Amino acid sequence: MQKGLNQGIEQGIEQGIEQGREKGREEAAKEMLRESRETLLHAVEARFPDLASLAKKQTEHIQDHHTIQRLIVKLFTAQTREDAEIILLNQ
Repeated sequence: MQKGLNQGIEQGIEQGIEQGREKGREEAAKEMLRESRETLLHAVEARFPDLASLAKKQTEHIQDHHTIQRLIVKLFTAQTREDAEIILLNQ
């Protein structure tokens, strides 16, 4: 009986640790997404200030920081305001 109790306690601890890790991963992903959005908005504000509201609107629904990072790279290639606008509208 003691052995079964110990196994149950160990399983409970392992589940708790895994749940904590998963929550940590989720929080890290949210933070990376927030930071990526912030970087994109700062970049747009610096180069094309009049497109800042469009950039914010177009990226609000994106839930993957990798997608925003790729968008940042595309925006760095924009030579004109029109290029940047097209990139934002087509993302």
